[in-house]
Amino acid sequence: MGSEWKDFGILTQKNIFNPSRGLVITNEVTLALAPSNYFTVVGTLSYEKGAWAFFSGTSEAYYKALKSGDSIAGYRVMSVTNNAVLLSSKTNQIVLKVGERVNLIK
Repeated sequence: MGSEWKDFGILTQKNIFNPSRGLVITNEVTLALAPSNYFTVVGTLSYEKGAWAFFSGTSEAYYKALKSGDSIAGYRVMSVTNNAVLLSSKTNQIVLKVGERVNLIK
């Protein structure tokens, strides 16, 4: 019975309900995720020359002011409203509100 109890020793070491539990350092390897690649709509503007959407993102190529018909990262701007942009790709359409972002696959 003594050797069987040893198998449960991990429960006392990693008990999340133990208030005196401390940091346990192991030889585990933590993998860092690659930084995400994205662009976001930071604002829109409508005036006599048309409606424009302002973008930023993780690449300098995403810092743009675009109107309907222009493209960014494989998406075509279909329309610009006061608080959103309609984007279209080969496979889908999305409404991107100001402050939202599109995560891109590298």
